[in-house]
Amino acid sequence: TWTGELLGKIMTLVLQNNEFSKACQVMEKLDKGHGSIVGVPKFEDLSLFVDKCIEDKAPSRAITCIQYCADNGFPDAKALAAKLDEKLTLTEEHLKDLSKIVGNSELASKSSVAVD
Repeated sequence: TWTGELLGKIMTLVLQNNEFSKACQVMEKLDKGHGSIVGVPKFEDLSLFVDKCIEDKAPSRAITCIQYCADNGFPDAKALAAKLDEKLTLTEEHLKDLSKIVGNSELASKSSVAVD
């Protein structure tokens, strides 16, 4: 049985080793396997992943992580969304996805994204 904490540590290790694609696989496992994974990673591990997504210009992967954070009750998911919005130029689609997760008020972009 995998634990969220262990997967978070693995994700941090592979990120520190500049293996972004492996970290993405870990994030995918966390995201898809939430029913079989006990607990959640530390927020720092998830935040590091979002930072690397920004570095690698991979907003969709960052949004998946932010959604995971929000779904698991991390209050700082909003801060991650704001950071992503601030650091990368996001498409309307990305902004729409982010605003569905954290609401428009958290996003700096002047886009008028309507949330249905």
